[in-house]
Amino acid sequence: MAKLGKAKLMAAVFRGFEAAGCTVTPISSPGTHPIRFVIEKGAVHQTVRVYIWNLTHGGGAARPKHEYRIQITSGIRAFDPEPDGVTLILGWNEQFGVFAAFDASRRKSALGASPSIQISEATLNRARVIGAAVQDKGNGEFAVAVRPDRLLGYVESQSQAHAGDVTAILTPYGESGPSEDPNDTVLEDAIRGRRDFRFGSAEELAQRSNVLERLEALEREVASLRPALAGRGHNRPPELLPTETETLAGQIEEAAGFARDELQKPEPNVAKVARSAKFFRWISRTVAAGKAEAGKLGQKLKEKGRDRTAEFIVAGGLLGGTALWEKIFHLINLVTGEMLKWLHLL
Repeated sequence: MAKLGKAKLMAAVFRGFEAAGCTVTPISSPGTHPIRFVIEKGAVHQTVRVYIWNLTHGGGAARPKHEYRIQITSGIRAFDPEPDGVTLILGWNEQFGVFAAFDASRRKSALGASPSIQISEATLNRARVIGAAVQDKGNGEFAVAVRPDRLLGYVESQSQAHAGDVTAILTPYGESGPSEDPNDTVLEDAIRGRRDFRFGSAEELAQRSNVLERLEALEREVASLRPALAGRGHNRPPELLPTETETLAGQIEEAAGFARDELQKPEPNVAKVARSAKFFRWISRTVAAGKAEAGKLGQKLKEKGRDRTAEFIVAGGLLGGTALWEKIFHLINLVTGEMLKWLHLL
């Protein structure tokens, strides 16, 4: 795939903000890199500085074959922060149709000779389907992949996203604002490490065992989807692409695996478990909303960014058997409840 020039790369950025209903006003000269502009939408008035490159395959045989990267060129010696605004470090790949976004707050020093920043193909694929995804790069750093229609959400929750939580970007149907649900509070406290956690009591260990039992049951059911997914062939419903079912199943497996691995440790990483719980809770809420007003919700989803995974969830699962997906959704409800009980005990 041919690389795009800076003008076309920036056009992709502008389209993303405009799709979210923003007015975009450039404040730097044409052809300047980085480019600076102002986005406005309602109460949002934000100055943005964007560094952007093509997101390409990672290169030679020494690099993982599923790795993509941006190569810092154009004479950029350092990333200058935008005073009273936000700085974005982006890569764009038309094949995936998503941006890779990297944490500018971690890159304040001078750059070396032609450095690159990496992100995985799996993260890009997840974002393409559900809107945004994160990749733990180690040492507390998370790379973010985000679809153009969720770019405004990324700007508004940049710090949270690079801490590993893209829930605010994925908030369905444009809902926002503080939650009065105590479960939302316990999840946020766990993800952000706002309190100390105590492990090892008889009650905590017993509840942890309950969570693990539910997770194992969920993983078994998702694994049973594989033969059905593999055997769909040309008879699959035309309105549902293979990627949506495969990615949703993979996301569920990944979230369950992360939580299970942590819960088997003497002192689990509570933030990782809570992120899995938050993802499961999003699925549960989407299913519940879909059952309450499936037709109305489906139209909202199409208007709010074409979140095809959410549309699939609302439909109840067409591939691999509706009954099987209904059982998986039921197990997700059970897992979520047990995980929240465990978090409340800590």
